[in-house]
Amino acid sequence: MGCANYGDFLGQEQIKIVSASCTNSNSVILNFSKAPKSGNNISGSAECTGSTECASRYKITGASDLGTINSAKMLDGIVCNGATADSAKVCVVHNLVQTGAQYTVIAADSVDGDGFDNASWGSIRNSLDTENLQSSPRDRASFLGCGTSPVNFADGPISIDPNSSTFGYLMDFNSKIYSGPNNSGNGALRFAYDGSVPESVQFSFEKNTTAQDGDPTNVSLNTASSRENSIAIPPYVTLGHSGCTSNNGTLSLGCGPDNESGRGVLLREFFPAYLIFLSQVREL
Repeated sequence: MGCANYGDFLGQEQIKIVSASCTNSNSVILNFSKAPKSGNNISGSAECTGSTECASRYKITGASDLGTINSAKMLDGIVCNGATADSAKVCVVHNLVQTGAQYTVIAADSVDGDGFDNASWGSIRNSLDTENLQSSPRDRASFLGCGTSPVNFADGPISIDPNSSTFGYLMDFNSKIYSGPNNSGNGALRFAYDGSVPESVQFSFEKNTTAQDGDPTNVSLNTASSRENSIAIPPYVTLGHSGCTSNNGTLSLGCGPDNESGRGVLLREFFPAYLIFLSQVREL
């Protein structure tokens, strides 16, 4: 995390949200990792018209109320100010005007309790209709609105609860503000001091197979060998959280590499330069 100058990818990974960006003060482009299911107002599709259908698929939170979401359509060269056609990107249109602060758009993943309850409706699926959208934080992305950016306290906040979490550590590091970890222990958020360039921070931990203190059992205790879509473990993708399932490595239910089951810690220390430290916690 202290030197995140690279990125990796998993070819078999389930569909997820990659990024979001505003196109004008009433619309945002949502970028999926692969083409989502198409079709207007049909089950599992990313496209909709009308506030009722769209409310089942998307939710936008942030610095101000953006009202109802009225449509969502894959980029076809016409919607979102004529943005280039792309089957992996969706133009989401809402009826109230954005400010220049942060917003988070969340897509349906058939999960309740993550800031957008949609278990009864289901999930947006991939174009082959074989995969649900991954769970939080891979079901959402933050973006900076196209309105006027807040400058003074009277202008309102830059960001409000971007992780849909009850608590998070807040610090600055390398000209970025970090907030996290989230309630599930599987991610955090970072952004520039003015709220621009919000980025989702995700975790990846290798399995410790080297015995400690001469004890051959003193290695990573979480025995999970795979997670969503049969992706192999290691790496582990969560620090764990209160109520997690031991020996489970999924994003939403998994405990940490040593079956940690408490709120993780994110902090900055000088050692001998400023570094970010991330630690798991086990509830006793």
